[in-house]
Amino acid sequence: MLLLGQFQTHNGHPSQPGVNYRLDRKAPSQNKVPLGRRRSLGRVIKTLAPGHRRKRAGQSVYLISIILLLLVFPTASVWADHTYFNTAAPLLWLVGKWFVFWAAGVRLLLAGLRQFFQPRFTAQEIFKMQGEEAFPVVRELGMANFATGLVGMLSLARPDFTLPVAIAAGLFYGIAGVGHIAQHGKSTNENIAMVSDLLIFLVFVAYVAYVFLG
Repeated sequence: MLLLGQFQTHNGHPSQPGVNYRLDRKAPSQNKVPLGRRRSLGRVIKTLAPGHRRKRAGQSVYLISIILLLLVFPTASVWADHTYFNTAAPLLWLVGKWFVFWAAGVRLLLAGLRQFFQPRFTAQEIFKMQGEEAFPVVRELGMANFATGLVGMLSLARPDFTLPVAIAAGLFYGIAGVGHIAQHGKSTNENIAMVSDLLIFLVFVAYVAYVFLG
């Protein structure tokens, strides 16, 4: 502020007439939050938001289901059938049997049900479509996955279903995996889908090759 006049003081001394003294009084800076800290605080608040927590929970459930249905359950079933039940069938035949049941059967059936009743997850988290225009297409994809999954599960009762389901599901997983590779800026769920699709594709390729060439 500006102090003018003969009877005002500056630092304890009388002011000179006609002389302007400027006292700069700055607000204390200790109350200001640095920009970097404000941004970090904003990220923390966003992380704690209910919508973000639901999204993270959905990703965790998706990852766990992929690990169980595509790796743990089929591998454990192959081991139990080969070791515990002493099945005389070749190992690759057991791989085809149980991976068709779990990866093509149970997984596609459950995925089809979710895509039909909850198309928003597939549309937004996998295909990055924010509107509802894609919901009818996702529901049709869900019905196709449900049908394939049902036949895959029935392959335990009808072993002659195993090879056709392995071929159909292998093509589906392979094309879907290549499609995910071509996408840029993939989300966590897209990366999970890409890796799992290509893994199951390779398993079914090995099984089909064994059946035709073995």
